[in-house]
Amino acid sequence: MSKGIHYIINAYDCKNNLDNVDSIKNLLIDLVKMLGMNKLSEPYVVFHNAENKINSGVTGIILLSESHISVHTFSNRNEVYMDIFSCKPYDVSLVKNKVYEFFSIGKSEETIIERGEIL
Repeated sequence: MSKGIHYIINAYDCKNNLDNVDSIKNLLIDLVKMLGMNKLSEPYVVFHNAENKINSGVTGIILLSESHISVHTFSNRNEVYMDIFSCKPYDVSLVKNKVYEFFSIGKSEETIIERGEIL
C-alpha cells in the first residue's frame, strides 16, 4: 500500500478556462477542499505572456501540508499539464472528473505513481 499518489495529467484539445487566472485559482481551492487536504498558502496563479505567443498561458501552484497541486496551461495550443501530488491517498476519479469538466478536455495522457510504501 502506498503512502500517497502523484497523478499527472497531460491534456490536449482543451476548450475552457485556459487563460482565466481567477477560475484556475478557484479550481485549485476546490480540489483541496474536495480531497480534504490542508493548504499551506493561497494559490499562486499568474498569466505568462510569452515572447513566442504559442507558449503563453497560466501557471499556478498551491502548497499543501500533504504536498502540492500545480497546473500549467498553454492557451494558444489548447493544452493543460497538471500534477496532483499528496502523501495522503485520495480518489483520483474525483480529481479527473473535476479537471476534465473544468477544462473541457478532448484527449489526454495520464500517469499515476504510488509514492513510498507503508511498512
